[in-house]
Amino acid sequence: ATDFDGAGWAGSEGGGLARVNPDGTLDVFDETNTTLRGADTPGNIIVGGVDIDSRGFVWVTTRGTGSPLHVMNPDGAWQAFGPSIGDGLSSSSTAYDRIYIDSFDQKWIIVRDEKDFNLTSGLMVLETGSVGSQADDEFQFFNEKGGAGQGLPSVSVTSITEDRDGLLWVGTVGGPAFV
Repeated sequence: ATDFDGAGWAGSEGGGLARVNPDGTLDVFDETNTTLRGADTPGNIIVGGVDIDSRGFVWVTTRGTGSPLHVMNPDGAWQAFGPSIGDGLSSSSTAYDRIYIDSFDQKWIIVRDEKDFNLTSGLMVLETGSVGSQADDEFQFFNEKGGAGQGLPSVSVTSITEDRDGLLWVGTVGGPAFV
C-alpha cells in the first residue's frame, strides 16, 4: 500500500510491518512499537494485508492472534480490534488475510481458516464507523458459494479491487464476481 506521503507499506509472514519512506529510510513496526503481536511466539507477526483509507488511517490485518485487525491513526497511535463475531464468524475467527479498502472506506477482508491458514473460509465486509470503537462496527460475512448469478463463485477468495466505475471485483478460485 502507498500512503498520502508517498511511503510504501509492506507486511511479512513473520517479521511484522515495514514502511519505506520517500527518502529511502525504513521504519519497522512490530511488538515493540505497535499493537501487532506474534502468532505463536513473540516476534512471529504474520501480516495478512495492509491498506490506507481516505483519511490516512493505516489498516493492518494479522493471523493467529486474538486481535486480527489493527489501525494506525495519522498521528501514529495504534489500536487493536478483536475479531468480528456473528454471521458465521466466531471468536476464534482470527485469521484475517488481505484487506482492501474501497472508495466508501469499507474494509473487504479475506478470512482464512483458523486451523489451516492455507484455506479460505470467506470474505468479510466491514464498516468501522468511528475508528475508536468497535461498538458501532457493522459487517457481513460471505461464507457460502452462491448460485444463479448471485453470491460468490467460491468462498476461496484470492483478490479484491475496485475499478474506475466503482465496481468491486472479487477474484475467487471459481472465477470472478463483482459488486
